[in-house]
Amino acid sequence: MRAVAYLLSFILLCGCTALTEHPLSQSVIEARQERVARLLAMPAPEQLTPELALERLLFLNLDVEIGRYQAMFAQTRLEESYWQLLPDLALDGRYTHRSSPPDSTTSLNLEGLNRTTGSLSLTWTLLDFAEGYLRARQSLNNLYTEQQALRMTVNNMVHQLRLVYLRAEALSDYRDDIARNQHQLEKMLARLNEAGEDSHNDPLEIARYQRDLVRAQQTLLEMTRMIDEARVELAALLMMDESSLQLTQRERLEFSLSSVASSKLQQQALDARPELYQADYQWRNYALDEQRARWQWLPDPGFFAGYRYDDSPNLRHNEWGERGVVATFDLLNAIQAPVLIESARQERERFERQREALALTVIKQVQLADIRWRSAQQRHDHVQLVAEAEQKVDVLWQQRMVLALADDVARTLAGVNALQAGFDERNSYLKLLASYQELQVAVGQDQINLPWELLGQVESEQFQQLISESLASDWLVPPAL
Repeated sequence: MRAVAYLLSFILLCGCTALTEHPLSQSVIEARQERVARLLAMPAPEQLTPELALERLLFLNLDVEIGRYQAMFAQTRLEESYWQLLPDLALDGRYTHRSSPPDSTTSLNLEGLNRTTGSLSLTWTLLDFAEGYLRARQSLNNLYTEQQALRMTVNNMVHQLRLVYLRAEALSDYRDDIARNQHQLEKMLARLNEAGEDSHNDPLEIARYQRDLVRAQQTLLEMTRMIDEARVELAALLMMDESSLQLTQRERLEFSLSSVASSKLQQQALDARPELYQADYQWRNYALDEQRARWQWLPDPGFFAGYRYDDSPNLRHNEWGERGVVATFDLLNAIQAPVLIESARQERERFERQREALALTVIKQVQLADIRWRSAQQRHDHVQLVAEAEQKVDVLWQQRMVLALADDVARTLAGVNALQAGFDERNSYLKLLASYQELQVAVGQDQINLPWELLGQVESEQFQQLISESLASDWLVPPAL
């Protein structure tokens, strides 16, 4: 019988642990399809404001949602670890029925065919409590790690959206000017075609004028392409149709971009980068693992208390209480403790070196971002001077009385050159802003003010409310370093 019982237990265990395929239920499949359809069918606003753009991206960006759930899971694991600090409380009840009468030659013959037993025990040991305390601290560190990961995800998302939105918004201002200059070029080309039929005009000179005007048309087409790319990039980021993208227009695209000493930026990065925060919390977990390994040497003292019941007729008292102290020393744990301690120490030191390498990488990123920021400032200053010079030439041409064909062509080209210089100046400022934000990300500057410690503990509606409350000020304005 015992062999049959073992065989049945083995078959049952194999059946429960078999790697069989469990297809998704139809309700789960329909729920996923409904969510994807809801994301794709979000109604586009009549006019896309910066606030609506950010709220839409936060709703569509599943990385943020995944980060929130990971933080919520870490919060749940932390609450679970608190229960491990409590003593072990066990309740046991048994009813035994014998298949044959007890042997009369033994002392158990008074127990009868049936027997009922029960016990309630409370056990607490020092090492179990200490290990539960370490697990709780590690769970808390994991929660902080997930919060920093969510913070990094939101900051990168806002950084990307700010650049894409401002680029699409700023470059779209030039559509009307491009169309007006394109119309002027077409008129001049038609006039040159008529002048080419006149035998008094030099064909080479006419051909050169036509070449310059065609090149100017190519310049306008390139500017139009850049505007379309900026709008398409924003529409794709927000999962909208480019034709329905109606942006609010700013009067001027100018922000206060301050410059800070590189040494201060490096120190700020070492104090604020989310990656370094994560590394610190992970290093603390490795240190706690090493501390747990050192406790393998120690005996495990504790106490116990309990209540027992046994209806055996050969007992004078069928119920009784018991209490006492206990000390357990695991010889095998003590033997392998040196190996566990050394392994945990090496793992902690390895991660400590990894954290130092990460800090050096952060410093290099800050240095490179600072160099790009200063270089972008110099390029923007030069492009600004060129734009002012081209604008001055265009104004002078507009004020001059034009009679000759060459002067009319030169005035038309001066207008295109002034438009291109202004477009390049705006594009240069956007690159300057991008380098400034790259420096902010390298330093660890938060792009919007959010209660990061709460993002993993709230539901979606509360999360959206927190985002809306954080938009009291214009989030398109990059925060100062």
